[in-house]
Amino acid sequence: MHFRQLCYAPPLHTLSPTPHRCHGLRDLTSARSYLAGTHGDSTSEGIYRATFDSESGTFTAGPTLVAEAGTSPDWLSWHPTLPVLICTNETGERFEGDTDIPDSTVTSYRLTPRGGLALSGRCTTGGQTACHIGLHPRGRFLAVANHGAPGSAAVISLDEDGAVGELCAVAVHPDLEEPGETVDEGKSHVHSCNFDATGRWLLACDKGQDKVVIYRFDEESGGLTRHSEMAVSAGGAARHMALHRDGRHLVLCEESGNMVTICAFDAEAGELT
Repeated sequence: MHFRQLCYAPPLHTLSPTPHRCHGLRDLTSARSYLAGTHGDSTSEGIYRATFDSESGTFTAGPTLVAEAGTSPDWLSWHPTLPVLICTNETGERFEGDTDIPDSTVTSYRLTPRGGLALSGRCTTGGQTACHIGLHPRGRFLAVANHGAPGSAAVISLDEDGAVGELCAVAVHPDLEEPGETVDEGKSHVHSCNFDATGRWLLACDKGQDKVVIYRFDEESGGLTRHSEMAVSAGGAARHMALHRDGRHLVLCEESGNMVTICAFDAEAGELT
């Protein structure tokens, strides 16, 4: 079994009376529960739960299956205000001539009072090999990175209960005609998507083209308009990023370059430097 990502699972006593705060609280004991996404393994059945004891430094229970979650539920994200877990269901990359590989999906689950996961919604991502989810700060949309190729950034709506709704936009990154020193001959591979704190901008790391693309986000329609981009080191493969809580800086991880880069972010202009 190939575990892809661990995600903190809130203690059950925090689900009531304020369920919207559950994912931000800590249990009072040393034991903490985690959910684990899985990837590309026929022995995996979905999303699992395991308990970690911080005093002994070991997992003391699990893994136990909590949701049969389809194909490769590998990236897990909590809704920003609701006890709802959302995962990608990754499919294989489609190459030239392939016609039988379906698009990836994202799936939402409501956390139950007993700590289970109840299916609440599912939607196609409009691309293949979905590998990352970024939630809008107001919780009405999510963005998903389709690794591709071609890679793309997609936006999906969420309803008032946090359930996955409809596909709103897919922004495809075309392959480069002059690839230069990029990792995969200029093919686009979008590996992460993050909204900024204002919710006006969506940033997408393209590790195949060594750049971060910034989209203007329309919160009424869920639409994307390509606005600007910033190149990173040639062959560096920009993989993941984190926006600083001050709203003015971004930390970028380059997979092949083995580097972490700190960039300045101008939320008024929608630009990185």
